[in-house]
Amino acid sequence: MKIKQILSLIITFGISMSIAFAQGGSNYSVVGIGDLDFGGKAAYQSMGGTSIAMPMANSINMANPALWSKNIQTRLLTGYDFNQHFNQSADNSLYQNNGQLNGVIALFQVDTSLGLSFTLGINPYSKVNYYITDKIKIDNNGSILTGNTEYKGSGGLNKGFLGAAIKVFSNLSIGAELFSTFGTIKQEIKTDIDDYYGYTYNRKSSFDFSGMGYKFGVLYSPIENLNVGFYLEQQPEIDIDKTTKYDNPVSKDSIETSTITSVLPNSIGFGASYLSGKFLLGADFTMIQAKDMNLQMTTNTEFVDGMRFSVGMARIGNPNRSADFEDKITYKLGAFFQNEYYKIRGEQISEMGFSFGASFPLSISSIIDAGFVLGKRGTSNSGLIDEYFGKMYIDLSIGENWFKPFKVNY
Repeated sequence: MKIKQILSLIITFGISMSIAFAQGGSNYSVVGIGDLDFGGKAAYQSMGGTSIAMPMANSINMANPALWSKNIQTRLLTGYDFNQHFNQSADNSLYQNNGQLNGVIALFQVDTSLGLSFTLGINPYSKVNYYITDKIKIDNNGSILTGNTEYKGSGGLNKGFLGAAIKVFSNLSIGAELFSTFGTIKQEIKTDIDDYYGYTYNRKSSFDFSGMGYKFGVLYSPIENLNVGFYLEQQPEIDIDKTTKYDNPVSKDSIETSTITSVLPNSIGFGASYLSGKFLLGADFTMIQAKDMNLQMTTNTEFVDGMRFSVGMARIGNPNRSADFEDKITYKLGAFFQNEYYKIRGEQISEMGFSFGASFPLSISSIIDAGFVLGKRGTSNSGLIDEYFGKMYIDLSIGENWFKPFKVNY
């Protein structure tokens, strides 16, 4: 099916960015705006998220806009991810999972000699999906009441963006994008008292986000096969409309509304890659600036500046049509370590993991990328939990030649 036909279907029927199914998952996504979407698409998730200076002609890079100049075709990319979590505390353990569409992005390569391209799409920025239960025990004038409190959260933020990239010189590319950050995060706290005369207390909160931001990126090749990349992402401020509904049989239901303004986590990233024969090797370092956030959606939390480091490699598949299929496959490996943008009860929350995956050619220009990530986040200190997770990313990327290079008169 041609890209034009697929774009027509997307416009006609729309693509939902909501959770396809959710049974809980990342309990640490209760903090702030949830889990930030680092690592981009499946092609890069399978390399530990290493992407700032890693050109992949058959994918669309979401870390550094300058890499759009390396694409040689107009491309359409969409995907799906599935997450399996095992959450363990000192007293309990629980398996949870969820799944979600992973954005729709179109890249229009106008001129390959100039590296001139335009990109637009909708991409996840953060994800919230948690389900936490806590047993309670209350001394009510000598009478012991027991019960259960459930904490549920869902939603997240998306980025709708429009950007462009161009080669300034043969070894230097720049790119930029302007984006709108939007979405809704929902929270519910429900307490059930076991006593016969007990009641259910329910509080539902909804946070609606809307704001603007920009990203700028550079890719430089000082020598052949070596790439060095840099990007800067800034979100000056965002408006948040909060609506809270209280529901219990003791007092009349009430609704509270308010509006606050906050910055979101900004980031600066550096990366490098080197191509040696068929092997592409790379590393990224990203700084996450979040200490100025004033969005307190949970207690006992503190926003701090975080960081992320990753390494990755790919064995590039043979592009020759007559090559064996297994030789056409691109195989990938990676690993990462991340300090989150928050502390809970004074504990810095960290995450680490490794990844693997492959790119399978469907035709000369159509690719299925599959990436798998296994890792651990959190700590059992201070009554917190250890979170073990497995993530699967599946992307479909389709490419076509829509434009011919501009003629150059000498």
